[in-house]
Amino acid sequence: MNKYVLFFILMSPLLSQSQNFNAGILSGINTSQVSGDRLSGFNKLGIRLGGFINRNFGNFNYQIELQYINKGSRESVKQTTYSEGYKFKVNYIEIPLLIKKPIYKKTAIETGMKIGYLLNWEETYDGGSYLNLEVNKIEY
Repeated sequence: MNKYVLFFILMSPLLSQSQNFNAGILSGINTSQVSGDRLSGFNKLGIRLGGFINRNFGNFNYQIELQYINKGSRESVKQTTYSEGYKFKVNYIEIPLLIKKPIYKKTAIETGMKIGYLLNWEETYDGGSYLNLEVNKIEY
Protein backbone atom coordinates (compact mmCIF):
# COMPACT_ATOMS: atom_id res chain seq x y z
CA MET A 1 0.00 0.00 0.00
CA ASN A 2 2.80 2.43 0.88
CA LYS A 3 4.38 1.83 -2.53
CA TYR A 4 1.18 2.96 -4.24
CA VAL A 5 0.92 6.11 -2.10
CA LEU A 6 4.55 6.96 -2.71
CA PHE A 7 4.12 6.33 -6.45
CA PHE A 8 1.03 8.59 -6.52
CA ILE A 9 2.83 11.39 -4.64
CA LEU A 10 5.83 11.22 -6.96
CA MET A 11 3.74 11.05 -10.15
CA SER A 12 1.09 13.66 -9.25
CA PRO A 13 3.20 16.64 -10.42
CA LEU A 14 3.38 15.04 -13.86
CA LEU A 15 -0.37 14.65 -14.00
CA SER A 16 -1.24 18.11 -12.69
CA GLN A 17 -1.42 21.20 -14.82
CA SER A 18 0.09 24.50 -13.77
CA GLN A 19 0.74 27.90 -15.24
CA ASN A 20 2.77 27.94 -18.42
CA PHE A 21 5.45 30.65 -18.50
CA ASN A 22 8.14 31.06 -21.14
CA ALA A 23 11.51 32.63 -20.39
CA GLY A 24 14.54 33.68 -22.36
CA ILE A 25 17.54 35.95 -22.62
CA LEU A 26 17.94 39.20 -24.53
CA SER A 27 21.10 40.60 -26.05
CA GLY A 28 21.91 43.03 -28.78
CA ILE A 29 23.13 46.45 -29.75
CA ASN A 30 21.15 49.65 -29.96
CA THR A 31 21.58 53.23 -31.06
CA SER A 32 20.33 56.22 -29.14
CA GLN A 33 19.99 59.97 -29.31
CA VAL A 34 19.74 62.45 -26.44
CA SER A 35 17.46 65.44 -26.80
CA GLY A 36 18.97 68.79 -25.86
CA ASP A 37 22.60 67.95 -26.65
CA ARG A 38 22.56 69.89 -29.96
CA LEU A 39 23.78 66.83 -31.85
CA SER A 40 21.68 65.04 -34.42
CA GLY A 41 21.72 61.43 -35.46
CA PHE A 42 21.94 58.09 -33.76
CA ASN A 43 25.76 58.03 -33.48
CA LYS A 44 26.14 56.24 -30.13
CA LEU A 45 26.18 52.44 -30.13
CA GLY A 46 25.31 50.68 -26.90
CA ILE A 47 24.68 47.18 -25.59
CA ARG A 48 21.46 45.63 -24.30
CA LEU A 49 21.50 42.55 -22.04
CA GLY A 50 18.73 40.98 -20.02
CA GLY A 51 16.03 38.39 -19.70
CA PHE A 52 12.28 38.06 -20.07
CA ILE A 53 9.30 36.03 -18.89
CA ASN A 54 6.06 35.89 -20.87
CA ARG A 55 2.69 34.21 -20.62
CA ASN A 56 0.03 33.57 -23.24
CA PHE A 57 -3.52 34.68 -22.38
CA GLY A 58 -5.83 33.93 -25.29
CA ASN A 59 -4.80 35.96 -28.35
CA PHE A 60 -2.23 38.05 -26.49
CA ASN A 61 1.15 37.51 -24.83
CA TYR A 62 2.07 39.49 -21.74
CA GLN A 63 5.78 39.96 -21.15
CA ILE A 64 7.99 41.49 -18.46
CA GLU A 65 11.70 42.08 -19.01
CA LEU A 66 14.72 43.09 -16.96
CA GLN A 67 17.47 44.77 -19.01
CA TYR A 68 20.79 46.50 -18.68
CA ILE A 69 21.01 49.12 -21.43
CA ASN A 70 23.75 51.53 -22.46
CA LYS A 71 22.58 54.78 -24.09
CA GLY A 72 23.95 58.21 -24.87
CA SER A 73 25.14 60.43 -27.66
CA ARG A 74 28.37 61.01 -29.47
CA GLU A 75 29.73 63.67 -31.76
CA SER A 76 30.81 62.41 -35.17
CA VAL A 77 34.52 63.16 -35.42
CA LYS A 78 36.22 63.54 -38.78
CA GLN A 79 39.34 61.46 -39.39
CA THR A 80 41.29 64.59 -40.36
CA THR A 81 41.20 65.92 -36.78
CA TYR A 82 42.93 64.62 -33.67
CA SER A 83 39.93 65.51 -31.49
CA GLU A 84 38.06 62.80 -29.55
CA GLY A 85 34.92 64.95 -29.64
CA TYR A 86 31.95 64.90 -27.28
CA LYS A 87 30.71 61.66 -25.67
CA PHE A 88 27.83 61.16 -23.28
CA LYS A 89 27.20 57.69 -21.81
CA VAL A 90 24.38 56.56 -19.50
CA ASN A 91 23.73 53.10 -18.12
CA TYR A 92 20.23 52.07 -17.04
CA ILE A 93 18.45 49.08 -15.55
CA GLU A 94 15.04 48.94 -17.25
CA ILE A 95 11.84 46.98 -16.67
CA PRO A 96 9.61 46.94 -19.79
CA LEU A 97 6.01 45.67 -19.50
CA LEU A 98 4.70 44.57 -22.90
CA ILE A 99 1.54 43.28 -24.54
CA LYS A 100 2.18 41.35 -27.75
CA LYS A 101 -0.32 40.32 -30.41
CA PRO A 102 0.97 37.56 -32.72
CA ILE A 103 -0.03 38.28 -36.32
CA TYR A 104 1.91 35.71 -38.35
CA LYS A 105 4.21 32.82 -37.32
CA LYS A 106 7.18 34.64 -35.70
CA THR A 107 5.83 38.15 -36.23
CA ALA A 108 3.98 40.17 -33.59
CA ILE A 109 2.85 43.71 -32.83
CA GLU A 110 3.80 44.90 -29.36
CA THR A 111 3.09 47.88 -27.17
CA GLY A 112 3.88 48.72 -23.61
CA MET A 113 5.76 50.92 -21.22
CA LYS A 114 9.01 50.80 -19.31
CA ILE A 115 10.66 52.32 -16.32
CA GLY A 116 14.41 52.71 -16.02
CA TYR A 117 16.75 53.52 -13.15
CA LEU A 118 20.05 55.31 -13.79
CA LEU A 119 23.09 53.31 -12.66
CA ASN A 120 25.81 55.77 -13.73
CA TRP A 121 26.72 58.31 -16.38
CA GLU A 122 29.77 59.94 -17.89
CA GLU A 123 30.23 63.02 -20.04
CA THR A 124 33.57 63.76 -21.74
CA TYR A 125 34.84 66.28 -24.23
CA ASP A 126 38.19 65.69 -25.96
CA GLY A 127 39.05 63.04 -23.37
CA GLY A 128 38.42 65.19 -20.27
CA SER A 129 35.47 64.99 -17.87
CA TYR A 130 32.81 67.60 -18.41
CA LEU A 131 30.08 67.45 -15.76
CA ASN A 132 27.60 70.06 -16.84
CA LEU A 133 24.41 68.04 -17.52
CA GLU A 134 21.69 67.13 -15.08
CA VAL A 135 20.62 63.52 -15.69
CA ASN A 136 17.26 62.09 -14.59
CA LYS A 137 17.56 59.16 -12.18
CA ILE A 138 14.24 57.66 -13.33
CA GLU A 139 13.26 57.27 -16.98
CA TYR A 140 9.87 56.19 -18.29
